[in-house]
Order: sequence, then structure tokens, then C-alpha cells
Amino acid sequence: MRIAHATLATVMFSAVLLLMTVPAFAERFSVDSKCCGRLFYSIDPDGDLRGYYPKQEGRISGTVDRNGTARGIWVQPRSDHPCVHERRGSLAWGRFVLRNVGTPDIEGEWGYCDEMPDHDWGFR
Repeated sequence: MRIAHATLATVMFSAVLLLMTVPAFAERFSVDSKCCGRLFYSIDPDGDLRGYYPKQEGRISGTVDRNGTARGIWVQPRSDHPCVHERRGSLAWGRFVLRNVGTPDIEGEWGYCDEMPDHDWGFR
């Protein structure tokens, strides 16, 4: 009988630990833009932002601050303005800033390579 209680307690304790370590789900969003077509992105509970825009086979990744502003890097296979050095295996990359992420009021800019982001995403 003691073995059964010990085994049951171990199983229940393990289940509680497992539930504590399962990450919360990321929130997912989609928005259309003039520059890059549809942008699909998600924000996880830690504020990490990940996304992609199929029109240019591009990906974005960055972090969202407490004010709802995301900063990060975009990367895609090709660009009219290739960079001097690679990022994530590509010469086609740059920086972005997105404000009001996760809301209908999203807006932002992107730039080539290490330039300050100054091209409008044109979200609509």
C-alpha cells in the first residue's frame, strides 16, 4: 500500500512540474502592408516577436517592449540593396521598428542593413 501511495504521489508531483514548465501560447496576428504584402507574426509571453511575409519569403524576429514597440531584424533571400556582410545566412537583411504591435493601429518602418529604419511598412 505504501508503494502505491508513493507512486501516486510521484506521478502527481511530476504532472504538476510538467504543467509548470509548459510555455504559454503565443498570440498570433496578421496584417497587410503596401511594401511586403501580408505579414504574419506572433508574440510570445516573454515579448519575443517572430513573423514572416510570404511575398518576399521574408522573416522577422525581435522583441516587444512594455510600450508595444518591437525592434528587430528582417531577413529574406534577395534584396535590391544587398548588405556587405551576412545575417542569418543572407545578404538581404535590415532592421525594423513596429509600434502598437498586436493592435489594429500597428505602424512601423524598416531599413536596409544597419541603416536606421525609415521606409514605411504601409500597414492597412
